[in-house]
Amino acid sequence: MSEFLAAVLAFPTIAYSVLLALAVLYWLTVIIGALDIDLFSPEVGDAGGDMATGGHHGHGFLEFLSVGRVPVTITASVFLFLGWFLCMLAELLVRAPLASVVSGPVFSLALIPASMIPAVVITGLVVRPLRHLFNLVSEHGEAGLVGRMVRISSLTVDHQFGTAVCDNAGPGILMNVFCRHGVQMKRDDMAVVVEFDASNNLYLVAPFSHVPTDVETIVTDNAGLPPVSSPAQASTPPPAVSLERRMEPPQ
Repeated sequence: MSEFLAAVLAFPTIAYSVLLALAVLYWLTVIIGALDIDLFSPEVGDAGGDMATGGHHGHGFLEFLSVGRVPVTITASVFLFLGWFLCMLAELLVRAPLASVVSGPVFSLALIPASMIPAVVITGLVVRPLRHLFNLVSEHGEAGLVGRMVRISSLTVDHQFGTAVCDNAGPGILMNVFCRHGVQMKRDDMAVVVEFDASNNLYLVAPFSHVPTDVETIVTDNAGLPPVSSPAQASTPPPAVSLERRMEPPQ
């Protein structure tokens, strides 16, 4: 156990350990925000990501990591775990045999690229199959959702954090949303999508507080309309009028 703790606290493993702990804490807040401790919440059909995605669709390094096609939070979490795992293996299995040949600081510095490069390569290969899970195309996603009403699904929405579900047409779509500074919404509030940020794959939403939530509200709103005439009155035919000329008797 002491060797394990020493490996966790050694450099550069400690950096991965801290960042990985933050990633775990982040995913716990996402799960709590999405489920609200309610495992029987309404299901979501198409997923649009988990809080934030990258905005680059170019080739090369970012394309290899599927940045812009897979949420950055997933890619970063996979990378941190792999980097931490490789560092732990090196600390537990390699440092001691090389202690007589390589000094501790040199080994620690060499471990930075030795862990990062394989972690990047493996991360790119792991997240590539996830690309098709986060595609929102045509009128069912991206700019086609502007003007749609959505329901807030996270605990809160502010200018940095939030998710919402658009379920007024077909299966629900989980969206990464944010609002302007000074505006805050909570779970189950209704909002309207006012803008799509294609560079970050985020939706700007605004509160929509005057949306009827049930049929009774709609019926109440229509209570002041004049009654419709009864079918019996509407179907009463007018009296018949004869078009024949009456024959007068000869004088």
